Amino acid sequence: MQKFLTDPGHLAAIGGGVLQIGISIGTTISGMIIIIVLSLYFLASLPRSSRRSTA
Repeated sequence: MQKFLTDPGHLAAIGGGVLQIGISIGTTISGMIIIIVLSLYFLASLPRSSRRSTA
């Protein structure tokens, strides 16, 4: 175990994996925020657009 943790190649692989997980979490959260914001926008504008189509 000590040899594994002190090898620079293994440390770079572990660090790259942690970085990739962080990027994936950030991408997921930002995608969810965009979907929520757009959903709320379209739900809020729905009454206006339905009045225009029936008038």
